[in-house]
Amino acid sequence: MKKKKRVFLGGTCNGSTWRDKLIPMLKIDYFNPMIHTGSWGEREQRIERMEKDSSNFLLYVITPLQGGFTSFVESVEMNWYLEKHQIIVLCVLEKDGGRRWTNHQRKSIEYVKRIVENNGGVVLNNLDEVAKYLNTSDGKPYKSPGYYAAEYGVF
Repeated sequence: MKKKKRVFLGGTCNGSTWRDKLIPMLKIDYFNPMIHTGSWGEREQRIERMEKDSSNFLLYVITPLQGGFTSFVESVEMNWYLEKHQIIVLCVLEKDGGRRWTNHQRKSIEYVKRIVENNGGVVLNNLDEVAKYLNTSDGKPYKSPGYYAAEYGVF
């Protein structure tokens, strides 16, 4: 029996509603870490780790409501620790909750996108693209042309 595809919905919290918009578009299983309420303790961290380990896709949607750097760091770091069946998917939304990225932030974001892509991750531009990719992907790791350029010293 073929294992169902599953996505971990990581990324911006802080009052962002991107998950509410994406979930109705998904035709695959997902784990929404925002269903937990209360404090963020060891139990919740263990659950999140297990959910990440069992997901084919680790999605990080980052928006201008992002209060810290954790999701950016995870989107890069997880590329190095992925299992063979897993793919990082990064989507950076230009606006959220009336906020936009500054020009300085955009430059940093472009650098993070290149790192993710050059390490085999998928970088998408909006939630429609994310839903389409997740719903139609075969779940096999993706290597962008940039990955090979970086691997051979062209990057």
